[in-house]
Amino acid sequence: MKKEKIAFKNLEKVKRIIMTPKGEIEDTERYYLQEPEAYRLLEFTNSNLFLFDDDIKKLDIVVSIISGVIAAFYNQVFTSKYSLEDAHEWGTDMVNDFVISTAQKCGYSGDNLEGAIRCLEDNYPIAADKAKNEAGGPLQHHLRDFSHHFSAVGLVFSLITQFTEKVYYTDTAGDLQFKEIEDTDIIGKSFCEKVSLGVVQWFYHMASDMAGSRDSAGRRADGTGIPGPILSTVKSLSALPIFDSRNEKGYKELSVKTSKLFNGTLIGTKFDLRTEIGLLKLGFKKSVPVLINECVIRAYVFIRKLIEELHERDENETEKINWNKVVPKNTNLLNTMLNISLMTMVLLDFPIRLLEELNKQKDDDGLVKVFKKALVRTNYITVSRFTISIARTIDTKFGIRKLRKQRFMIEDYLKYKNYKLCYSNKGEFILEFGNGEEKKIRRPIIVLEKRKDN
Repeated sequence: MKKEKIAFKNLEKVKRIIMTPKGEIEDTERYYLQEPEAYRLLEFTNSNLFLFDDDIKKLDIVVSIISGVIAAFYNQVFTSKYSLEDAHEWGTDMVNDFVISTAQKCGYSGDNLEGAIRCLEDNYPIAADKAKNEAGGPLQHHLRDFSHHFSAVGLVFSLITQFTEKVYYTDTAGDLQFKEIEDTDIIGKSFCEKVSLGVVQWFYHMASDMAGSRDSAGRRADGTGIPGPILSTVKSLSALPIFDSRNEKGYKELSVKTSKLFNGTLIGTKFDLRTEIGLLKLGFKKSVPVLINECVIRAYVFIRKLIEELHERDENETEKINWNKVVPKNTNLLNTMLNISLMTMVLLDFPIRLLEELNKQKDDDGLVKVFKKALVRTNYITVSRFTISIARTIDTKFGIRKLRKQRFMIEDYLKYKNYKLCYSNKGEFILEFGNGEEKKIRRPIIVLEKRKDN
C-alpha cells in the first residue's frame, strides 16, 4: 500500500536515550504532536480509510463473473490458437530479417539468409569459437559457452575472454570449465582493441549465430540458434555451486533441464532467442483478454462511484464531486472485483486447454505429457495478472489494518490527556502512555513529510 505524507510545521522535537532489547544504548529523536496536529492527522487518516470502506454488493460479484466469462470467451476464440510454436515462428521471421539487414549494412549485396550468415561469420569471428569442441561441439556450444549468449552475461564473458585469453563454458555435467586460447589472432593487443573485439565484433558474430548456421538457414529445423536473456540467466544460475542437485549420472539437474529447454525436448518447442523475441508478440496477443477485463471492471467501478456521488449531492453541487472516490484505484471494491473476474478467467482457461489436449491425445501420449501441453498453452498473462492482483489485495489489507490502528492511537491520545503522540526519527508512529509504556507502529502508512522545530 502506498505511503501517504503529511507535513506539520510545529512539532516538539525531543532527543532521547533509550535502551534497546539487546541492552544497547542509542540516541533517538521524537517529534511530538500537539492537539491541533492530532485532529488534523485523524481527519487525514479517516479520509484515507474512507476510500477503502466499500460495501461489496451482489451486483458487483455478478458483473465480475460476467466480465471474466467475456474475457475468457475472447481468449478461447481469438488467442488460444497461438502457442510457443507460433512465437518461435514469429521470432524466426524477425531474426531472419534482422540478420539480412545487418549483413547488408556490413557490405553484403544479396538478400539471401544463407549468404548473409556466411558474410557475418567470415567477417566477424570471435575467440570463443576456438573452444567449440570442448564446449559441446556444433550442437551445444552456443548454450554451454557463455560468450555465445546474447545477453549481458554473454557480453561480460566476451570481454573477460579478451582480457584473460580464456574461454569459459560448462561441461556435459554442467560444471564450469575454462580453456586457454593458444591461437590469439582474435585477441586484442591493446585495451581499446580488446574492448572493440569483445563488444562490436561479438555483437556482429551473435547476429550471424542467432538465425542458425549457414547450412540450416531457412529450413524448419532451423539450426542451433543462441540463448536469449531468459535462458542465458537460467544457464548462468545452473553453473553456480548452490544449484548442485545432480541426477544418477552426476549431471546437474538444472543444467539438464536448461539443455532440454534449449533443444526443444522439454516443452516441444526450441526455446532460444528467436522464441524469446516471439514471446513479446505472443504476450501482446495473450494480454488482450486481460485488458478487456480491466476496462470492463474499471468502467463499472467508475460509473457506480459516480452515481453514488451524484445521489449524495444536489443538482447545483455537481462541481463538488470527490473525484478521488470516483476514479478507480487501489480500493477494496476494485481489488475484489478484479480478483473475482481474473479467477474466473483462470478457472475457465486451463480446463478448456486440458480438454482440447485430451481430444487430440495420441496413443503414445501419457497423461503427464497431455497435462504438460495444456499447461504450456495456458494464458500466463492472465495467471500473472491474477497473482499481482492477489498480492496487491493482501498488501492493501495490511495497510488498512495499520491505518485503523493508527486511528485508534490518535483517538486514545485525544481521549486521555496524559498520553503523548509522536513520530520517531526511525519512521515509527508511537503512543506514549502515562506509566512509561508505549505502543508503536513500525513503517506507518501516513508519515511525516518534513519536520521543523518551533
